[in-house]
Amino acid sequence: MLKSLQSIEISNCSILKRFLEIPSCNIDGGIGIERLASCKLVLEKCLSLQSLPSSLCMFKSLTSLEIIDCQNFKILPYELGNLKALETLIVDGTLIREVPESLGQLSSLKILVLTNNGLKRLPESLNQLSSLKRLVLSDNPLKILPKILN
Repeated sequence: MLKSLQSIEISNCSILKRFLEIPSCNIDGGIGIERLASCKLVLEKCLSLQSLPSSLCMFKSLTSLEIIDCQNFKILPYELGNLKALETLIVDGTLIREVPESLGQLSSLKILVLTNNGLKRLPESLNQLSSLKRLVLSDNPLKILPKILN
């Protein structure tokens, strides 16, 4: 019975390799986790985690996603753009080299922090983030910025 669940924090799980690889999750036979009012997911120092499953993107109520110091994390799922309620995305201290074009579909995104990663480029779709108020891109080997930022 997790009817009031609002935050999931997983940290210092150095051997965690997969997260939420479930096609559907019904809690107590009635409330699906994808129908929660709002939810925050923090993955911190999960050293073996390399990616998120695309099934994570079925959680329509996810408002905040933080992936911090997951040093082997390499890939954000393309389906990330399906998280229409997402307001905060923080990816810090990972091996990601690019973010998916679908990032531009996150119409509710207000805070985007992509720091200390291996980002070499950003998608042109970044200019579609009409609600974006804060963008932090520090410590990335970026070669080209999208036209919106020039």
